[in-house]
Amino acid sequence: MTTIGSASSFLGTDTIVPTTRTAGGLWDQLPPINRVITRDLDWLLQEPVAGDWCIASAEPEDHARVRRWLSELGPEFVVPQAFESFVASPAAPSRIRSATGCYLDFAQRLVPSPDDGVLIHFLSDQQWSTHWWLYLGRDGSEGVIAAYPPYGFDLGSEDPSGLDDYGVQNLEIFSPAATGAALCSSSFLDFVYRYWIENEIFFRLRDGGLTEEQRRYLDYYREHPNKAEPSPGERISNWLRNLASDTQSDGLTPKRGAPSPQRNVMPKAEAGKSSCRGCSCAKQPIPCRPKGPIDLRH
Repeated sequence: MTTIGSASSFLGTDTIVPTTRTAGGLWDQLPPINRVITRDLDWLLQEPVAGDWCIASAEPEDHARVRRWLSELGPEFVVPQAFESFVASPAAPSRIRSATGCYLDFAQRLVPSPDDGVLIHFLSDQQWSTHWWLYLGRDGSEGVIAAYPPYGFDLGSEDPSGLDDYGVQNLEIFSPAATGAALCSSSFLDFVYRYWIENEIFFRLRDGGLTEEQRRYLDYYREHPNKAEPSPGERISNWLRNLASDTQSDGLTPKRGAPSPQRNVMPKAEAGKSSCRGCSCAKQPIPCRPKGPIDLRH
């Protein structure tokens, strides 16, 4: 595992906001990873291909574009092997589900940071209310950063949002002061593992029993309750704590109806209008969720 390093200095915080941008906490508050997770993602490729709620929505040309960006980076940037494996093909992303409808989403361009690092957008929330980038520092550091503004994308004339909606002057250079900007992980490999297992726990508690690995991960939250006041961005990790207290001691059977994770709603979504991108739920008071792989950018 790498240290927080430049990614923390870049954002000006030592606080980790784990995986899906949950309530803030320190790194040692997260469950330990009790599996050998190799950088080639072989451990993930051994998992079954996901059906509904799979994040693998990017086209082959999108993967190729990101691989080209990586090949053109200078030697001062160290691209994590786990990220190279992740974007090599849809094989790894096709094993990951998202309880909140997130999807693989590569931007139009790399995004520079004020410290001369670069950010590569790879994941979007269904409603475009949260985005995730791989951060690479010139000192060889890495990190996964989340924020609200869609840095790296061109807002077309058909896009209902504008720069004012995102509270930024441009989407060309990432600002550490951007709404919701947070460090999710100092390691892309750790991020992928936690994103995979936390979402699998969500689905398996409904579709089938937990594996021993998943049960131990959930048990950690039962044994280490978070006493801190939750932030407005609370999602999967604190939801897991609640879920742990609402399941039998075997971690398999809910004591009562299991709570759903908090739905992500865009801050400036107007009443009666959908904040989903590209779906046909404009007249529904609660935005829909996709069923299976879907490209929500259009």
